[in-house]
Amino acid sequence: MNTLSKRNLLTVLMCAALGVLAASAYGLQPREEYNPPKPGPTAKPPQPPQPLPDITTRRLGMEFGVNPGGGGGLFAFWSGSVSLTEANSFERAGLPGYCAFRVSYDVVNVGGAPTGRAFTNRFRRGTTLASVHTLPALAAGEARIPIITVLVFPAGMHQLSLSLDDDRVVAESNERNIRTVQVLVGGKCP
Repeated sequence: MNTLSKRNLLTVLMCAALGVLAASAYGLQPREEYNPPKPGPTAKPPQPPQPLPDITTRRLGMEFGVNPGGGGGLFAFWSGSVSLTEANSFERAGLPGYCAFRVSYDVVNVGGAPTGRAFTNRFRRGTTLASVHTLPALAAGEARIPIITVLVFPAGMHQLSLSLDDDRVVAESNERNIRTVQVLVGGKCP
């Protein structure tokens, strides 16, 4: 071995000895060999989410002043407004200052599963309950068109809300089930 090789070997040995001394002075342990954990029981792959029903309306609003079989009324878009008079009503409500209007709306289950049970829709005029409908269970893709009911209004401006599955008895993929329309009633209803 030549002199340069002996010096290199001596330097390496000295560095190694100093490293061991320094490690023990600071309480460091020699690095252990990495042993990966042994595989345990095979985990089940995640299951895809099960389809849920989704009760909604297919039409973009509802009709006021409809004929008994449906149609012929004034269409109001959801979140829109409509102006009604006694000419749109089918009768005075029997209460002074009130008129009764036939209205129609639709309900459809656009989800991938049946609702599995009956559910209740409610109309409210402000905070006052105006109408209640209990519908039978709907299959996936099934619709009820039209649903006709009668709503009674006094003269003035009203926020009408329709709450589909108001009691939330059907677990749905989308629970945003409230639709609203501003209704102005004028004319001789007062």
